[in-house]
Amino acid sequence: MRGLIILAGCWLAALPAIAADPKTFKDCADCPEMLVVPAGSFTMGAPDDEPDRQRWDGPLTKVTIAKPFALGKFEVTRGQFAKFVKATKRPVGSNCRNFTGK
Repeated sequence: MRGLIILAGCWLAALPAIAADPKTFKDCADCPEMLVVPAGSFTMGAPDDEPDRQRWDGPLTKVTIAKPFALGKFEVTRGQFAKFVKATKRPVGSNCRNFTGK
């Protein structure tokens, strides 16, 4: 869960740059819409004197994204995941709920 929170923090910090020049694409008609996260750097965290700062908000850390990457603009639906599993024959294992189409 901590990794997800950190990733969300990185994502939120990068939003102003992305919003200024959004680049989206889809690999196919049924594929999810993807958003390009550009390469660059930003400071993650909060300064010690920020009001309402929590202990986990620091220290200030420079984050560098060396290469742009794509991220789904919306969450992946169970239906999209089922199509992915079928198309790639990827095993889902015993810890994943199998989508039955219903």
